[in-house]
Amino acid sequence: SAKGAFERTLLFTIRAGNPPEAFQKLIPILQEGQLAEEVAVADLEGTVVAAAQPSLKGTLLPAEQAKNADYARKTYSPKIWFYPRVDPEQIWFYAPIAVDDVPQYVAVFRYSLGNMRQAIQQVSKLCIVVAVVVILVVVPLCILLIRSILGPIQNLNRATQDITAGNLSQQVEVTTDDELGELAETFNDMAQALVAMKAR
Repeated sequence: SAKGAFERTLLFTIRAGNPPEAFQKLIPILQEGQLAEEVAVADLEGTVVAAAQPSLKGTLLPAEQAKNADYARKTYSPKIWFYPRVDPEQIWFYAPIAVDDVPQYVAVFRYSLGNMRQAIQQVSKLCIVVAVVVILVVVPLCILLIRSILGPIQNLNRATQDITAGNLSQQVEVTTDDELGELAETFNDMAQALVAMKAR
């Protein structure tokens, strides 16, 4: 995830190096991998140290964002590792960048709802196509399965009616090796036994 990438970068640069500079190099990579649309990283005082828009570096987060970032930092835990805020047009994620579960920076991610709607529409279309394909494949298989089961049962039913009517020579054609085939063979044995019994 984007948060994990920031934390790994922080660990690599925390002793020797410049974490804000490393964050700045990481942001375009995250954007290319579509892990973030717009992102800014602020220190615990709310000063932007890295951002997708370089002009924001060195400025303070807007009041609302600073408030949300501070809340995300104060409530941070391994289970509650981000704080989301939804606006009519976008979603904001405030994710503390921590070392040993101690927040050092806060990353602010913004995702456009317009893009999310487009993604949902694409997924919905894919689901519809998959559902149609499944129906086209499964329905014929179900029909064949039903016929393969009902056909022998209907033959046995007709043969039973014939025997009831007195036609003891009735035999059922055995076409399968499953339980229905065994039932048909048992039925034929019974019919032959009845013929022999009647002859005696």
